[in-house]
Amino acid sequence: MIDKHFRLTEEAVEQIGRRDKIRYPTESRFIADAVSAFSEKADNEKEEKELKRLCRKLEGFIRWLQENSPWDGQGEPADRQADPYDYLDGI
Repeated sequence: MIDKHFRLTEEAVEQIGRRDKIRYPTESRFIADAVSAFSEKADNEKEEKELKRLCRKLEGFIRWLQENSPWDGQGEPADRQADPYDYLDGI
């Protein structure tokens, strides 16, 4: 364990004092868990943002496929031929 000292605001010190002392018997345990939880939340937000971006791309691709598909849903190809790689240029 590394021993470090930090300057905290009075509000932070008050929150540490109001911690669940059964779950977090020491201030250092409370702070370590809080920092870990904050880091995980930041990572989750980045992953969620990337997932939303990918979902938007996938929805666009599905919409393009529906509009440009050579199949009419009845098992027979439509008269027009679409180039499926036109949409993939931006990916």
